[in-house]
Amino acid sequence: MKIVTTACPRNCYSTCTFRVSVRDNRIGLIEPHPDNLTTGEGVCLKGLSYVGLKINTPQFHINCEFQKDIYKEV
Repeated sequence: MKIVTTACPRNCYSTCTFRVSVRDNRIGLIEPHPDNLTTGEGVCLKGLSYVGLKINTPQFHINCEFQKDIYKEV
């Protein structure tokens, strides 16, 4: 299991940071990051809604198509 630090993608005032457990490209446990005082009490329900989601490779919409790995061309 891999543990990563990330920020919540929601557009809230808090700008929470998380410690996220990832296994088989799926989000497992989401915990508040101890260095961010905003998330010291725990992760809100909106942040916890990401548990179980599959992590996909980022894709970018270019010329009416979704493309992966566009940075390899640069």
